[in-house]
Amino acid sequence: MPKRFFLLFLILITSKISSGVEKRKPRWPLPKATRSISSSDLSRITEYRNYLQSLTDTEIKEFTEDAKISLGNLGVNPTRMIVKFKEPQTEQAVFQSLQFKTPLREFKSAGARVIQIPNAKNNLELLAHLGALKELEGVEYAYPDYKIRISNLPNDSEFGNQWDFHNTGATTAAGKGLVDADIDAPEAWSVSTGSRSVIVGVIDTGINYNHPDLKDNVWNNPGETGTDSSGNDKSTNGIDDDGNGFVDDFRGWDFVSNDNDPNDEHGHGTHTAGTIGAVGNNGIGVAGVNWQVSLVPLQIFDSSGSGDLSGAIAALEYATQMGFPITNNSWGGGGYTQVFEDLLKANRDAGSLFIAAAGNNGSDNDTDPFYPASFQVENVISVAASNNTDQLSSFSNYGATTVHLAAPGENIYSTYALWSDYYYESGTSMAAPHVAGAAALIKSIWPSASYNEIKNKILESVDVIYNPSFVGKTRTGGRLNLAAAVGGIPSPLPLRLSLKSSSPKVGPLTGGTTLTLTGTGFSPDTRVTVGLKPCVNLPVTSQIELRCVTSASAISGLHNVTTINPDGSKATLSGAFRYHVPPTVSSLSPISGLIAGGNRVTVTGSQFGTGTKVRVGEKECMQVKVISSTQVSCILPAYEEGKYKVTVTNQYGQESSEDVQYAYYAYPAPTVTAVSPSAGPLAGGNTVTLMGTGFRSGLVAR
Repeated sequence: MPKRFFLLFLILITSKISSGVEKRKPRWPLPKATRSISSSDLSRITEYRNYLQSLTDTEIKEFTEDAKISLGNLGVNPTRMIVKFKEPQTEQAVFQSLQFKTPLREFKSAGARVIQIPNAKNNLELLAHLGALKELEGVEYAYPDYKIRISNLPNDSEFGNQWDFHNTGATTAAGKGLVDADIDAPEAWSVSTGSRSVIVGVIDTGINYNHPDLKDNVWNNPGETGTDSSGNDKSTNGIDDDGNGFVDDFRGWDFVSNDNDPNDEHGHGTHTAGTIGAVGNNGIGVAGVNWQVSLVPLQIFDSSGSGDLSGAIAALEYATQMGFPITNNSWGGGGYTQVFEDLLKANRDAGSLFIAAAGNNGSDNDTDPFYPASFQVENVISVAASNNTDQLSSFSNYGATTVHLAAPGENIYSTYALWSDYYYESGTSMAAPHVAGAAALIKSIWPSASYNEIKNKILESVDVIYNPSFVGKTRTGGRLNLAAAVGGIPSPLPLRLSLKSSSPKVGPLTGGTTLTLTGTGFSPDTRVTVGLKPCVNLPVTSQIELRCVTSASAISGLHNVTTINPDGSKATLSGAFRYHVPPTVSSLSPISGLIAGGNRVTVTGSQFGTGTKVRVGEKECMQVKVISSTQVSCILPAYEEGKYKVTVTNQYGQESSEDVQYAYYAYPAPTVTAVSPSAGPLAGGNTVTLMGTGFRSGLVAR
C-alpha cells in the first residue's frame, strides 16, 4: 500500500474514533464511560455541546426525537429548564457541577424546579444540558420551559351583539345567523344568575379589575382583606396574612412580574373574564354567563401576549392550593411535560375543573396534540369553537376523542382592557370561557357537585349538531347548551339554613350598606337582621348567596348578623357587622404649600383614633400622628401643582366624604412685610408699593 494512502486512511480512522459517534447517525445518549456528574466534572455538557455544534438542522431534529426532547411548536426559553430530581444528593451535585444558581421557581406539589442555565444563548446550549441531565439516574425528568400563547384570533370587525347567548337569526357583518345557534342563556338565567361564592381562576393576561362591568365580580382574598391586629390594611401591609406564600395577594397574582398587580395590559384575559362573569342586569355593557361570580386574575402573559410554561405551572399550583373549583385556560402551546400532568392530577384531586381551549390551528388534536387541552386527565374539558350558524369554526382544532364539545367562539362581544371597554374577538379562547361560565353557574345551584358531576352535566346536555362540520369532530358531537345543563338539576332546597360569611364588616349608623351573605338554605322568604334592625333583602339569586341593605341604627359597635327562614330556623354570625360613625374632615392647617411636600399638616374633624390614615388625592400622607379624636397630623407627600381632596380613613376602612382640599404651589405663597405709603385719602386713587417675598407674575393685591 502506498504510504500516502495509508496515512490518509489512518487519519480518517483516528478522526472517526475521536468523535465518539458517527455524524451520519445522530443519537442519544452519546457513548460514554460509566460515571455520574460530580462537583468537578463538566465534561459531559461539553461533549454534548461540541457534538451538537457539528450537526446539521436535520441531524439535530433526529437527535431530539431520539432523546425525546421536544422544542415545542412555539419555541422555548433557551435559558431555562424544568427539572425534577429523584433525590437531593443528585440535585446538590448537579447544582455544584453545572454552577446553577438558586431555582427561579419551585413547584412544591410536583417537586420540580425551574433552573436558569448560566451563559446560555441558544437552543443548542439548552439541548446540551438536557441531553446530559436525562442520562442521570437521579433525574426523574427534564424539559425545556416552553413558550405558550393565548388562543384567540385577531378580528377588527365591530358588529352584532351577544349572539352567543341569544341568537335570533339576525344578519350581521358575519352573515345571517341561525335562530337558536346559541347557548340558551336567558332560559338558564330563569334558574340562576350565579353567585359570588363560586370562584373561577382566569389563567390569562390578567383582568382589568377596574372595568365598570367587571370590578364588582373580581375576587377579594378573604385572608388578605380587612385590617390586621395593628390596624393596618391587610391588602397593603407587606405581610403574607393567609400564609400561602404570596404577600398581599388580595385579588390574585401576576406570575410574570411576580407581584400582586395582575392588571390586564393586553385585553385577552379581560375578554374571557367578561364572558364568564361580566356583571349582569346593571344597565351597562354586556352580561356574563354568570351575573354574579368571583373572578381571580392569574396573569401568565405580558402585554404582548407572550408567556412561558413555568408561569402557567405556577398559576395552576396557586389555584390548586387556594381550592378554586374552576379555572379557565384560553391558551396553549409547547409540548407534553410530566410536571404539568402531575399538577393537573393534583388539581383534579383537589376537586377542580380545568377548562381549556382546543387551539386555533384547524388541526386534529387526536393526531397532533395541543397542550394543555390534550392532557388526558379526568378534570380537563377541551373546547372547540363554533359560529353563529352552528358550524365548527374553520380555525378551530378538533378531535373525535380528545376534544369534548364546542361553544361559541367566533365574533364574540365581551369586555376589553385597552382602547375600548368592549370588543369582538374570535378563537377557541372565546369558546372555553362559555364552558367555564357554565360550570360556575351549575356550581351556584348545586354547590356540593363534584368536578366530575359538573363535567358530566355539561357534556350530557349539549345540542348535538348534525351538519358535516361537526360530525365526528368532538366526543359529544355537540355545542354547549347552558339551559339544558342547569335545567336538569333537581332543586337542592330545602337545605338546612346555615350562615358562613358576611361582607363588608363595617358600615355607618345611617345604614345603606349592602351586605353579601354566603351560606345554605336561603330563599326569597329568608329574613336578615343586623342586631335588632332589619336588613332589607335584595332579590335572592341562589340558595347559597343573599344580599341585603342595612337599616339605620342608633347603637354603634359590633352586632350579630342573623338569617331567619319562615319555618323558624335561624343561623347567626356573632359580631359580624360593626355600626360605626365614619370620620369627618372640617379644616386643614396650613391649607397650602409647595409641591415638594415634606411639611406637616394638621387635619381637624371627628372620629379619629388608632389606625387612622390620611390620603391627599391618591397619595398616602406619611408619619400620621393622632393628636386627639378631633385632630390628626401627617407629613405631606410631593405632588404636582393643584388642589387635592384630603381623605381620612379609620381603622375599619370607613372614609370621610367632605371635599376639603389642600393646594400645592410651585412657588412659595407671597408674604407682605411693608406697605408704602401706609395711609391715604378715603377717595383712593393713590399708588401703593408693597414689599415682601414670593411675588410673581399674575399676583393680585387687594
